[in-house]
Amino acid sequence: GSPMKRVKTFIGHHIRPTIEDICEQSTQYGILYGLGGHLDRSERSQGHQVELQTSFSFHITIMPIKYIGRTTDFKGKTLWEILGNLKNFGVGRIVVRSMLERYPEPSYMKILKVEPVTHEDCRKVRVLIERVFRGRKYPKPVGLYSVSYKADYRLLHKDEEADYCSFDPGQEKPERILPRTAPFPPLFRVKELILREMKARGEPLSEEPVLEMSYHKGPCTVARIAIEGEVPTVAVNPGLGTPASPQLYQNCRMKQ
Repeated sequence: GSPMKRVKTFIGHHIRPTIEDICEQSTQYGILYGLGGHLDRSERSQGHQVELQTSFSFHITIMPIKYIGRTTDFKGKTLWEILGNLKNFGVGRIVVRSMLERYPEPSYMKILKVEPVTHEDCRKVRVLIERVFRGRKYPKPVGLYSVSYKADYRLLHKDEEADYCSFDPGQEKPERILPRTAPFPPLFRVKELILREMKARGEPLSEEPVLEMSYHKGPCTVARIAIEGEVPTVAVNPGLGTPASPQLYQNCRMKQ
């Protein structure tokens, strides 16, 4: 066979190569440059042969490993890699995203319908799913396509489905009540305009003008807006609050 196959045979079967084999490899691949063709019989002693074999093995077996590219938190396969290898495209099976397993409540999706995409990106697939996010089930089925190419999906074994999907409502976090209004930010000049207009109209300034709050509400939003006269459980005040990284502000004098 070729010389490279002989090298693999040496390493795989622990066969000690001869001086002729080492010189042949050094001549063709530059492993021991300068030794091939310059060894006479007097140099082929047992000690010299052991030294060459040690150097030869060093160049073959030790190779540095270098990772190229950005790191990722994804762990798993693409959705089409999983569903394309299942009977009936995995309809009725449970698939989870590894990224959502950081929550204490279960998050998973049940496959309802699969439509392979042949004329577009081969890594993507159109799927109709029944989604559960953090123990809350979406009221309607959801279509999944744009993120189906991400290698972050994992198929649950049928023996795991009952335990994984079970959720005790008592473990759910208490509902958050959001305030209806909040004070104006210090640099928000609308407050000054409102005060000026109230003075121009002669209206009494008995109450400080406040900002009406508007929140984005998703299908599984746990929080709600407080009704009239209800005390909210979440305070929205202008200012820095409690930063996630206090060490970034240790040299700044904060106004209390």
